[in-house]
Amino acid sequence: MSKKDDDNLDHLEFDGLSPLEQDAANMHEMFVALQGAGFTERQALQLVAFLIDRSDESNDLNIYINEEMIQKIHDAQNEDDEEEE
Repeated sequence: MSKKDDDNLDHLEFDGLSPLEQDAANMHEMFVALQGAGFTERQALQLVAFLIDRSDESNDLNIYINEEMIQKIHDAQNEDDEEEE
C-alpha cells in the first residue's frame, strides 16, 4: 500500500442516517427518556405510540406532550393496577 492510499479517507465518509433511521432513533430516545422520567415501560411505549399516531401527514415525527395527556396516562395505569389487585 502506498503512502497515497494510506491518506485516502474515502472509506470513512458517512452520508448520515436515512429519514426512517432518524425517526427510529428519535422514537427510541423518547422511549428511553420517558422511562428515565419515571414512566413504566408500558406507559412509555403507549406515549410513543400515541405521539406517532398524532404526528402530522408530513411524515415528520412531531412530539407534543402536555400535562393533561400525561395525567390521563397515569390515571389509566392506576386503574389497570387497581384492577390487577
